[in-house]
Amino acid sequence: PNFSLDAGICLFALNHGDETLDKKAIQEFKRIINPSGKLLICVVAGENHTVTALLNGFETIPNIQPIPFYLWSKESVLRVLEDAGFKVKNFFEDFLFEQKSKYYWIEVVSTPEGLPIIEK
Repeated sequence: PNFSLDAGICLFALNHGDETLDKKAIQEFKRIINPSGKLLICVVAGENHTVTALLNGFETIPNIQPIPFYLWSKESVLRVLEDAGFKVKNFFEDFLFEQKSKYYWIEVVSTPEGLPIIEK
């Protein structure tokens, strides 16, 4: 139901679609999270493009295919959140896998329609 959650967590799921599909997912979070509810998002950083990846250890499984993996720029992930009506409360950059992959942690709050959306 609408506004049925006080908080949500979305870890790396937005890297498995593309910007269009992920906009729909973020809009759905906006629909189900209470006004002033929170959402924690983590995405792998990049320059708005899709790469294919095969996780270590899976290469030995017969007939397994690499998966598409969408990399987000800071500007585009913040824009998509803003367009959905979220306000950024905290934004952190960090690294995974021995400093090889940058990722973003973003804490946002849902805002009622018509209020200022994002602080930069």
